[in-house]
Amino acid sequence: MKIGPKDVVYVTGDSGSGKSVLLRAIKKDLGDEAVDLSEVRIETDKPSFNLQKLARQQGKAVIAATTHGDLFEDLSPSVHVHKRFGEEITVNYYPDKPVKECSLTQEMVIEGGYLSDWRRLSGFHYRSHHAGASREVYRLRRGVKLCGVIVYCYPPPGCAGRRLVLLGRLSMKGLNLGLSTISRIVIHPKYRSIGLGVKLIRETLPRVGTPCVEMIAVMAKYNPFAEKAGMRKVIEQQPSEDAKRVADALSGFGFDLKLLAVKNTF
Repeated sequence: MKIGPKDVVYVTGDSGSGKSVLLRAIKKDLGDEAVDLSEVRIETDKPSFNLQKLARQQGKAVIAATTHGDLFEDLSPSVHVHKRFGEEITVNYYPDKPVKECSLTQEMVIEGGYLSDWRRLSGFHYRSHHAGASREVYRLRRGVKLCGVIVYCYPPPGCAGRRLVLLGRLSMKGLNLGLSTISRIVIHPKYRSIGLGVKLIRETLPRVGTPCVEMIAVMAKYNPFAEKAGMRKVIEQQPSEDAKRVADALSGFGFDLKLLAVKNTF
């Protein structure tokens, strides 16, 4: 076998065919470069899809073995080893390409939802309080499992950056007729990091019924999921100079600024 430092290797075969023996031999060849899964702390409720994505981003090789081939689509291996009994073995090589979409998304549907759906997942949102005057709610469902929710609301009177896009001043009636605001979007933690936020926005934008949609999101600074879904970034609002001076002063006294986001301090 030819295994490169960035390959994703998938070993399959019946139970007892020698997969474990093969893994031990590979680990022995790699020496100190190999780390066994038992030595790695992982979150077992996260999709395996993320394993290949993170490994390819960081330039790490992955070697995985299972009895069945059900992980082939999500791992997208560059090397596939099928171990049969005895000395019979086949090795196939493929282009080293990351997977664009997790197979779980093929099992999910987006449909009209209710504020009760938002309340079920609101505890997983960084702003779990009232979502505002809702216009439309859509939910992402996998079977009977609620995976995500997006809440569209009527627009507030003012919004930073709105005047850069909408020329002229509109009445509240005009705003309500022509503009919706994405107030909340939340994905269940079990299904995060596989592009479901992008899917929710992209597939519900045409359904909300207004020619324009806006969104203000803190997390969009760190993850441009709205832009990936087809929205356009207009402006990034900076903190005021007064707020910066206060933060610098507190930091100078040794205060941990992260505590400003905590309601109960002791």
